[in-house]
Amino acid sequence: MIVEQGVNKNTIVIRDPGRLLLDGVYHGGDQEWYVDTWRQRAGCGPTTAATLLYYLAQRDADKQALWPTAPTRTREDFLQFMDLVWEDVTPGMRGLNRSVLFTDGVERLSARRGVALTAHVLEVPETIGRRKGFDHFSSFVMRGLRSDCPVAFLNLSNGKAERLHSWHWVTIVAARWDAEHPENDWSVTVFDEGKSIEIDLKCWYDTSLLGGALVWFD
Repeated sequence: MIVEQGVNKNTIVIRDPGRLLLDGVYHGGDQEWYVDTWRQRAGCGPTTAATLLYYLAQRDADKQALWPTAPTRTREDFLQFMDLVWEDVTPGMRGLNRSVLFTDGVERLSARRGVALTAHVLEVPETIGRRKGFDHFSSFVMRGLRSDCPVAFLNLSNGKAERLHSWHWVTIVAARWDAEHPENDWSVTVFDEGKSIEIDLKCWYDTSLLGGALVWFD
């Protein structure tokens, strides 16, 4: 849904971000919760996948099989789900550095649980001059949020965007922009490391040196 935030400010957000609040404190999962050291280092992709699947399992009755038990919204149970997701969404030596590794793993897990998911993917080229333009990119984010699905965001280089790790997956749950001057003001709320963080997405798109990808499911 879109709501006004003061003069010329528009916001779009998934319908119930509270579904991703764990123990009343954590916003989605944190790869540091993994016990294994390698999983702590490389687990941003599986953690983001778990966050998306956890939301969809609560959103739709026909997707409840994605989550093996009734959601308790505790860190402990979510970590068990993160471990389960890792078995299909499994990083290699370079992590999940391509969107197809992410989507293939999620679709493999969902198919085994009898849930049909369709991946929507937008690749962001490494070369800035080959990108189609920010409107194309931001519209894809909005389509995912309007469908009430968090958007997985692969960022291979954070460029000049602050508060964003390079070579990293995060979960977009909301977007905000200036209705009259979106080229100067277009930010997103991401869940990362169990925190809610504001990112200047326009700055990332304009300055990232390696590109990345966006993914959402229906």
